[in-house]
Amino acid sequence: MRTNKRPNAFKKQLDLLEAAPPDKLLISVHNAETRRYVEHYQKTSSINIIIVNVERTMNSSLSHFKYNLYINDLIAAANQGFIWCIDDDDLITSDAIEYIKKNCTDETKLYIVKMNLMGKILPTQWNQRPVLADIGTPNFIVHHKIARTEKWHDQNHADGEYIQNLYDKTSAVFLDKVLYNVEKANFGSIIM
Repeated sequence: MRTNKRPNAFKKQLDLLEAAPPDKLLISVHNAETRRYVEHYQKTSSINIIIVNVERTMNSSLSHFKYNLYINDLIAAANQGFIWCIDDDDLITSDAIEYIKKNCTDETKLYIVKMNLMGKILPTQWNQRPVLADIGTPNFIVHHKIARTEKWHDQNHADGEYIQNLYDKTSAVFLDKVLYNVEKANFGSIIM
């Protein structure tokens, strides 16, 4: 999870994860304020929270989003299981983790799931190569070994390009279920 000075949003998402905990929750931290609340929950949560120190990146623009590069650090820190990237201030569905554990079992596959993006279900293009701007970060689940074969870049639509690259090198399974809800546009991610 990339969380940055959003303790209430972080706690809300953590509460949803507590219902059916992931095996690990990797959280990127780059400042003292964020570290304090993450360390608090690291001690009190039943979830195995792993803090990943990342370099603070600045100088983002309309075409370059340097803060997205932290995803590479989180993927590098993942040493087992599947990875799902989710934002700390959006909401997973109450059955998301159980559904993933039951349906995402083949380590050689890229799993594509649905998200509700402010009332629009993505991706709209189904059972085909992902289309940029029609797929987002929380739409994919992949084993950490496959995730490491690509790098996230800092340009607009980096998530879509990353997912396309994974799609091109493995076979995809499309799971027709909404697991994620975005109520407002924002930035940040969780990795499990």
